[in-house]
Amino acid sequence: MKNFFLIFSFLFLLSCSKDDDKNTTSVVTDAGGTVLQSTVLPKKIIVESKYAPSTLIFDYDGKKIKQCVVVGYNKEVYTYDGDNIVRKEVLLTDNTLLNKHEYKYINNKLEYYLAVIYNTPSGNITNKTVFTYNADNSISYVTYRVKYNGDLDPLCNGKLFFLNENLIKHEINDSSSTRTLEYSYDDKNNPFKNILGFDKLLSFEDSDYVSKNNIVEYKSTFKSNYNNITDVKKYTYKYDLNGYPVEKKSDSSDSKKYIFSY
Repeated sequence: MKNFFLIFSFLFLLSCSKDDDKNTTSVVTDAGGTVLQSTVLPKKIIVESKYAPSTLIFDYDGKKIKQCVVVGYNKEVYTYDGDNIVRKEVLLTDNTLLNKHEYKYINNKLEYYLAVIYNTPSGNITNKTVFTYNADNSISYVTYRVKYNGDLDPLCNGKLFFLNENLIKHEINDSSSTRTLEYSYDDKNNPFKNILGFDKLLSFEDSDYVSKNNIVEYKSTFKSNYNNITDVKKYTYKYDLNGYPVEKKSDSSDSKKYIFSY
């Protein structure tokens, strides 16, 4: 279900009209009618695409996410311990388990996670990613392949850089290449900012969850002995009156559009 959450590599420029402000929402207000920002949660995302249209439905217990269903394809099911997400399972519509993440915390920070991919041609594959929190507010990590005897074989390492509670750079290195991901943001509300525990998930496919704002530009630079490739993606958005996205458009050849409901 990695492709499902790549949906959320999103980025915005302000473009709002009166019709956009009428987008249906389900939020809580105080006695004066002011929206209580901590209660706004995404309930549905419609993805309009030439090649892979989809609909995502979110289910919650308060501010804790229970599951997200990609209608007709698969679903992600979440388990909490207190306020922290400790397990994420991806299942097909027939409940076949595709992969699983298990998260371990120390001092309320993510210490490591195990990612298990089931039923590959090589059997089940388990990777372990271990995090180190640096004095400069960056986070370093090493990802290992867990062998059948329990030994750890290093696969890659990386570093995450933050500014104003947003992930601005992600460096990834392995034995033959380096990749740098750079992000620019708007000043609006990330749709997932109020989902309990999402800001602590540091796995690669969940990188959108750790930031409080929305990505407006994404730059990927890949370097190896044979290639030097740079890719830039930009997005435009429309927002509701509370500063949450109601529509996203991609500049990709697929011209994807994402419609958000809360």
